[in-house]
Amino acid sequence: MSVVDDARRDLGPLGEDECRALLETVSLGRLALSVRALPVVLPVDFVVHGAGLILRVGAADGFEAACDGTVVAFQVDRVDGPGGVGWSVLVQGRARVLRAGDELVSADRALSLVWVDSAPHLYVRLGLDLVTGQAWVAVHSARAWP
Repeated sequence: MSVVDDARRDLGPLGEDECRALLETVSLGRLALSVRALPVVLPVDFVVHGAGLILRVGAADGFEAACDGTVVAFQVDRVDGPGGVGWSVLVQGRARVLRAGDELVSADRALSLVWVDSAPHLYVRLGLDLVTGQAWVAVHSARAWP
């Protein structure tokens, strides 16, 4: 169920429980982090797993250090263009690169759908330390939806 369906038209800030439920409805998001003091935003596959998220991140030079033990931001959203409604969820928390064999096997099994083919890759656990969201409705535009 989406919080922006016909049963809900009071758009605005979303509660934490609503945000967590919306995280379960998508599998592709954006990870924002700092790599060598520069901002980077990456598309990543993810899944809600236990009390956090597991992200599948490309293992490019510098990403492991940037993801391990640091606070990062992660965002997902969905927009229904013809319906004129959408939502966005932002997660901020401490990231930890998974290294133990059992953690890697569990992460690999949990992330069965892969959109971003990044080889080699890292699995990162992101805590749900701060979860916020927003639902919105499109304002009038003279431009027709494609």
